[in-house]
This record gives sequence, structure tokens and C-alpha cells, in this order.
Amino acid sequence: MKNGSMLLFVLMLLISCTKDDNPKEITPDTSMYFPANSGSGWETVSPAQMGWNTTAIEDLKTFLAQKNTKSFMILVNGRIVMEEYFNGHTASTDWEWNSAGKTLVSATTGIAQQENLLNINNKVSDYVGTGWTDMPLEKENLITVRNLLTMTSGISDESQLVIRKNLTYVADAGTRWAYGNVFQSLMDVDANASDTDFETYFNEKLKNKIGMEGFWNFGVIFKIYHSNTRSMARFGLLALNKASGKMNRSSMKITLTKVPIPPRR
Repeated sequence: MKNGSMLLFVLMLLISCTKDDNPKEITPDTSMYFPANSGSGWETVSPAQMGWNTTAIEDLKTFLAQKNTKSFMILVNGRIVMEEYFNGHTASTDWEWNSAGKTLVSATTGIAQQENLLNINNKVSDYVGTGWTDMPLEKENLITVRNLLTMTSGISDESQLVIRKNLTYVADAGTRWAYGNVFQSLMDVDANASDTDFETYFNEKLKNKIGMEGFWNFGVIFKIYHSNTRSMARFGLLALNKASGKMNRSSMKITLTKVPIPPRR
């Protein structure tokens, strides 16, 4: 009996050592994940679980800090793999989107079209009235909402201050690409088409539906969105999934369309 008990103990010990020395490999969940609209909960997966070179992470963080990075986030299938903040920035700190905010405006314009409030192939003047530029009327009437979306309005890009006297003719709409602030006129299109101010429509139709935080700063020259990093990540998830599906259990669905853009001249 004594020998039998000792044998059983040895077998249990061997089994225990086998489990410890050969742990099961954890396979990351590859299904798409969307964080809830409210609260700070967000699923994570570690770099080690992803099979990444974890020894290089500290060098990466040092590089990011040296380059004056404020925040750095990597999502895989919606789950956070890395979320780092530098140079006094925190998870709750707002930061300006700058030109990335144009994607918010274009998405809002797409929603307005889905709701049959506008048609991007219609003239801009159908929504903001004639005389919004300092161009001959026949040239102004060539500019469609699509031209504003693709930055092919033909309007001069010499001044970034979007006022009538600066919106002068350079080329026919659709024949010239130029990066400029006249894109902001889409906010007026969306506001007039929805019969409300742009930020109210944006909040109701996009921001609140995906649990974003943030606000628009309507400056004299620039109109810039500000938010924390996770809010930007929420919109990134929406775009990654082509703005459809079960994003935060909402019924939101936006059809994204590729629009050909002429070469810059």
C-alpha cells in the first residue's frame, strides 16, 4: 500500500511538471471586436500573444518619445495590442485631428446622402445658394459636392481663409486637384441640407452612435476636431469595417464609395 501511494504521488508530480513545462499556446481571438458605446472597457491582446518581437517594444517607445509623439495605439481586430502615451499626454487628453478631421466631414456628408438630404452630384449652390464664390456664375455652377469631397473644385488654393473674395477661379471643376481649406464648405452643405448646424448633425449621426468623445473648434481659418486617442480609434474601426455591421450595436451603415481624383496640375 505504501509503494502504491508513492507511485501515485510520483505520477501526479510528473503530470504537474508536464503541464508547467509545456503550457498551451494562447491563440488570439480573430473575430472583429467593437467596444461598448459607454464606459472605458476595451478588450486587449498582448504583443506576446500576437507573436510579435517583444524585445523591440522598448526601443520603439523610446523612438516615439524622441519624436515628440503624444500617443500611439495599435488595434488588431478591434482589440488593443499597444496603447502608449508620451510627453505629458494621457488617455483623457484631447488633441487636434488637423487634416484627419476631413474624414469626419466626408463621412457626415455620406450619411446625409444616405438620408436623401443631399446628392453629391448636385451643385454646391443647390445647398448654400449662388454667389458663395467670387467666380463667374457659370463656373461656380460647375462645382458639385463631389468636387469639394475630392478637392477638385478648381478654386484657388492660395489662401486658406475661406471667405468669398478668396474663392476665385483657377480651372473648371473636375480638371484640377488642389489641397485646400475650401473643403470646409462641406460643413455648410451638410448644415443646410440637414436644416441644423453641422456639429449637431455630426454628433447625432456619427459621434454618438460610435461612442466618440470630442468637439469641433471652429476657428477663423481652420475648423478642427479635438478628441482623445481612443475616440480616434473608434472612428478608425468604423472605417476599417467599411462603416457597416454591428458597430457598437447600432444600426449605422454608411456606404463608402471610391471617387476618382484627377491628377494635380
